[in-house]
Amino acid sequence: MLTHRKKQDWQIQWQQFISPAAVIQEEEQRQRAGLLAGLSLALLLVSSLVVFIWVWANPGFTAAPAIATGVLAATFGVYVLSRTRFYQIGAVLLILILLLTVGAILVTAPGSMTERMLALNFLAVGIFLASILLSVRLLLGVVALCLGMTAVFFFIPAAPFAVTFSFLVFLVAISALLLLTTTMRNRYVQRLRESQSRYQALFSQSNDAVFIIDLAGKHLEVNRSAAHMLGYAPDEIVGLSFRDLVAPTELPASQNVLQQLLENRRLPIYERKFRRKDGSTFPAEVNVELVRDAVDRPLHIQSLVRDISTRKTAENALRASEERFRRLTLQSPDTIYIYDLIQQRVAFTNRDAFLGYTLAELQMPGSIVDRVHPADRLRVTTFWQELLHSSQNGVQAVDYRIQVKNSTWEWVHNRAIVLSHTPAGMPTEVLVVLTLITESKRLQAALQAQEAQFQQLVETTRVIPWVADRTFQLTYIGPQATTMLGYPVEAWYEPGFWAARIHADDRDTAVAFFREMAQRERDFEFEYRMLAADGRILWFRNIVTVQHSADGPDTIRGFLIDVSERRRAEEARQQQEAYLRILFEQTPIGIITLDMSGEVTDVNPRGLGILGSPGASATVGLNVLELPPLVESGISLKLAEALTTGKMVEMETWYTSIWQKRAYLLIRAVPHFDGQQRQMGLIVLVEDMTHRLQIEERMRQMQKMESLSVMAGAIAHDFNNLLVAMLGQTSLALAKLRAESPGRTHVEKAVTAAEQAARLTQQLLAYSGRGQFQVTLLNLNTLIDENLHLFAVTIPKHIHLRTSLAQLLPLVEVDVAQIQQVVMNLIINAAEALSEERGTITIVTDVQMVSDEDYKYWQYVMKPLANGTYVTLEIHDDGPGMDADTLAHIFDPFYTTKERGHGLGLAAVLGIVRGHRGGLTVYSEIGRGTTFKLLLPASEQQQPAPTADPLAGAASLDGLVLVIDDEAHVREAVSDILGLENIGVLTAVDGESGLALYQAHQADITLVLLDLSMPGWSGERTLRELRKVNPDVRIILSSGYNEVEATQRFAGRRLTGFLQKPYSAGKLLDIVNRYQGGS
Repeated sequence: MLTHRKKQDWQIQWQQFISPAAVIQEEEQRQRAGLLAGLSLALLLVSSLVVFIWVWANPGFTAAPAIATGVLAATFGVYVLSRTRFYQIGAVLLILILLLTVGAILVTAPGSMTERMLALNFLAVGIFLASILLSVRLLLGVVALCLGMTAVFFFIPAAPFAVTFSFLVFLVAISALLLLTTTMRNRYVQRLRESQSRYQALFSQSNDAVFIIDLAGKHLEVNRSAAHMLGYAPDEIVGLSFRDLVAPTELPASQNVLQQLLENRRLPIYERKFRRKDGSTFPAEVNVELVRDAVDRPLHIQSLVRDISTRKTAENALRASEERFRRLTLQSPDTIYIYDLIQQRVAFTNRDAFLGYTLAELQMPGSIVDRVHPADRLRVTTFWQELLHSSQNGVQAVDYRIQVKNSTWEWVHNRAIVLSHTPAGMPTEVLVVLTLITESKRLQAALQAQEAQFQQLVETTRVIPWVADRTFQLTYIGPQATTMLGYPVEAWYEPGFWAARIHADDRDTAVAFFREMAQRERDFEFEYRMLAADGRILWFRNIVTVQHSADGPDTIRGFLIDVSERRRAEEARQQQEAYLRILFEQTPIGIITLDMSGEVTDVNPRGLGILGSPGASATVGLNVLELPPLVESGISLKLAEALTTGKMVEMETWYTSIWQKRAYLLIRAVPHFDGQQRQMGLIVLVEDMTHRLQIEERMRQMQKMESLSVMAGAIAHDFNNLLVAMLGQTSLALAKLRAESPGRTHVEKAVTAAEQAARLTQQLLAYSGRGQFQVTLLNLNTLIDENLHLFAVTIPKHIHLRTSLAQLLPLVEVDVAQIQQVVMNLIINAAEALSEERGTITIVTDVQMVSDEDYKYWQYVMKPLANGTYVTLEIHDDGPGMDADTLAHIFDPFYTTKERGHGLGLAAVLGIVRGHRGGLTVYSEIGRGTTFKLLLPASEQQQPAPTADPLAGAASLDGLVLVIDDEAHVREAVSDILGLENIGVLTAVDGESGLALYQAHQADITLVLLDLSMPGWSGERTLRELRKVNPDVRIILSSGYNEVEATQRFAGRRLTGFLQKPYSAGKLLDIVNRYQGGS
């Protein structure tokens, strides 16, 4: 434990040595205390003198000794206090003494003005002195007071001038002395404060560590750099001894330094190892100094410490580098030396001799240059001049020949660099490396000769050689560039010329790839297209070799090889392969390739479908000779035969796949061989003939149906001609019989039977597609809505009829009666299918786009439908449905499954649909009912055209009617009927005779009744010939076929009218009377 006294001492030292502000304050206190002590002594003398004079002048002044004794005692006390730290108390006591003294004088002294003024001046002196001690700012006020009091003396006559003037002089002198002393003291304090600020800034901001250590070796204060360097906080170091911070091995030396400092010995800068807080050590440079006070007493030790770890590391690295350099140069096969240009000597070398010359011989002035080959001497001299006078410090080199001591010549590669310069810039040391390159020169010459030969070889081929530098700029290109691409060689050396000649589609990719691979310093090859000067596009393969250096690619060499022909061949091959692959993938014939063992090597999608395989991956590798379906169908046996014999085999057979799908296949197995005619396997072509067989069967059915249709049409035509005579004659007989005639009833029955026969022929014509059509524009929904009640009453009441009609249905061009008959036939057919069961018949209309590929819609009409929009009509029943066999014969004429019926209902439907250029299909399944779907082409005309009266503007004419028909009974019937109305008739058996009659009786003939189908001249030719004679002749066409088909043949030929066979007498007379005006 420290004693109280030691603590005070330590506190005083702390205030003195630690705080610079405390040092300044202590110095000010010391100055003020000294001044106070001086003033006290001066006051003692002045007081003594004043008292002495006063007593001498006033012998009766009895209080003088007491006053003098008090002043002396008080002044001595003030002097004692001024020597302590409490000098301010002494200043206060001094003022009190002065006040007491003046008061005593005033009390005891006579009341003369002189005495009082003297006392007041004495008081002013005391106040002035006290103001200096306590507050310098009162100095001017005190001086002004003294000057004012002095001025009063000039107006007091009682005061002796000598006394007043002498005291005034004394007062002014004392004031000036004190003013000068105060000014000097303030300047000294200001400089001391500025010095303290600079010292504090340097102390705290110094990069070096600063330690303030007391004389016992303990740290009083450190800066931030010291704390950071040692790993402590600043307050952690304060109080520690220097022994705690230096390495243990450095303690004796550090103790010795402290001893030398205390012995007043000045120490140089030295190195020490310090210890951080974590225990690690580091080297440091130390500058230590003992600080003393004004009387040369030691105060404390100031130490500046700098961490030199980095410098030590660099020094160690430098020494290691120098050692490596020395070992490297000693082991180098080259001759290395450093030449001192100032002393003209070799400062370092790794050889004692070179080329037989000793070191002393080589150091002789001009020794090396004199031994250089005369042809190289100028180049070597220029090399040394440029090296020594150049501003560049890089390595420079030169090759030359030098004479060996035995008179032979050796090639030397000389590299040199200036190592150092004088402050004026003159070189002082040069590092020289000499390498013997005689063998390299010989190899280089041989290589150049080979390169010349190679260059000559390359320049005579169809290959373009080229060389580029590390910036990818061409430095050489062969003359083939001109012959192959048409550009002069000089143009290739322009920057960017090569890239600009690359095809635009390949340019960016090719240039980027070239630069990337060159930067990687790899040899590479790539192909791209280039544009020739004449516009041709050529393919080139660029084979590139990169020569390396320490800084990257040094030289890039390559060859441009024209591969255009190969590319075209490859492209053709690829196109051919792609074409064959498309054929392989898209052909409707299955293709399977087999190896010699029978395993599948490839198969196209159609082959997978025929085999029933789930995918190519599951099929490739299978042995088709062992697959059960192929074995059972006999296909495997045929394939094995083809593999064995090497000959093509062909067979047709039914095949059942693993999915139990049955198909009729045509199989051709073709062997394929390699270039040496060795059999490699089989190419198996598999064609599914099932659909073709079905088509052939349908074609046979269609041909049969067409034959029946032709036959039905021919029969109906002949029947119509017969019925014309029957209806005409019976109608004529009926007209001649009286109403009460007993034979009239029989004749009426014969007319009725003939009309029924006419309706039967109409159904036959409808089946053949040649029925009578009266075409108009119709909205199918309108027809259904208007006839829905009629349809409903034709079916049993237990069957429900409902509709589902599409909105905004396009119009169709149809014969309303024929379409009404179609709907009625289909509804009756559906009702008969339901029989006695309850059920529903649904009528649906809609719009649908159809193409000629929609086979299902024209399979029954036997003619592809035109592409376009169609209005659809569906009649659906939920009856028992039909099996496949029944469904295949429903449109056959005279085929029926009902007890009643003649089998022409659906056949007529098919004929009517075919006649309207429409389509038809049937969906039926046992237990799910049947649906008939009809398609009628939508009309481009969506507004019905206004109908005009065909006879509007026609005048009634009287004259002969020319009948041209090949059937005699038709001519007779027409003649008889017209004769009944007194209309003259001329008849002709064919077109030629008819034309002759018309020419003979042209003036009398007003109307021609022309048959469409006649032997010899047809009705069309006959009409043309008649028009040639008279373009305005009136011609009524007569035929058993429908009006649409018949009149289409005469489009643009201005037919007057059409008369459908068979016709009754009334119909004939009606159309003739329209033009003849008869009854």
